[in-house]
Amino acid sequence: MTIKDGLKLGTDGKIHDSFSPADINVKKGVPMEVTVYNYDSGAHDLVSQDLNLNVQFPGAKEDGVPSVTTFTINADKAGDFHWLCNVPCDGAGDQSKPDSAKGWAMANDGYMAGMIHIK
Repeated sequence: MTIKDGLKLGTDGKIHDSFSPADINVKKGVPMEVTVYNYDSGAHDLVSQDLNLNVQFPGAKEDGVPSVTTFTINADKAGDFHWLCNVPCDGAGDQSKPDSAKGWAMANDGYMAGMIHIK
């Protein structure tokens, strides 16, 4: 997975911060390592209460050099589970920028939220 600011055009016509890909496919009962490369200078996280996941991704310290975090998903139940980034990003709360996305990506799957599909 990769995290970048200003990565993807949204349906609102603005460019948004995004995880790519935003969906993860996991086989039930088989541990899966996920490596996340965060190119954004801001920290992010991946939270899924249903899967008891709360993984932190520190911001990149140098432009073009990502922070790298690896975590394991070990799911014992099948289904589709929602995750999201709880760290304010994508211009969330930035009233100084009239064109700010105001956190749109955090509320829309395929950007700073997505699904973990376990089969």
